[in-house]
Amino acid sequence: MRTSSGALCVTAVLAITLLAGSASADAALEEHFSGGFPPNGWAVWDYAGDGVVWQRNSVWGDDNWTGGTGYCAEVSSSHSPGLDYATTLESPAFVVPPDALLFFRANYQNFMGNDRFEVSILFGINHITIVDWTSDQGSFEDLPGIGCVTPLPPMVFGQEIKLEFRYRNDVTSPDDDYYIQIDDVIVGDESAVHGISWGAIKALYR
Repeated sequence: MRTSSGALCVTAVLAITLLAGSASADAALEEHFSGGFPPNGWAVWDYAGDGVVWQRNSVWGDDNWTGGTGYCAEVSSSHSPGLDYATTLESPAFVVPPDALLFFRANYQNFMGNDRFEVSILFGINHITIVDWTSDQGSFEDLPGIGCVTPLPPMVFGQEIKLEFRYRNDVTSPDDDYYIQIDDVIVGDESAVHGISWGAIKALYR
């Protein structure tokens, strides 16, 4: 399916099987959230000040429901009912290759439209939103997750940028608003994912 932001998302039913291969090129950005958290060079921001922030999924006591292996990054408002949240997971700065795509796995559940997940480009003082979700992506607290591939705008090709993964509530609610998980964040050349092939992504970048 294609989201309102233009990102192509596919259900990751066969993710582990299809993503076999060996590395043949380097990604401009690649993170699998398997080490310490936040990963080296990444930053976590808490704009609401209530402590509901990006953590390793194990800190929230949840499994990885994205379709990736090992750990993932997560924010769970489900484990934080009644609290405001506005948190950003910010990548290190990197230079965008020509015709770059952003790939990541996700599992996102939204209760009654009370929250929002966005991916934005931080380019100088500008924020360019490239993914904007307010509806469920993947299965609730279970596999399969979603694999998303979205192009980066040509204006940032050859430029240094950061990516921001933002999770926030649009409405303060005492209810469990559920969660966002992301894994296997990769940015690379369009030729790596020709035809939106999970196998091609894996073979070229990992």
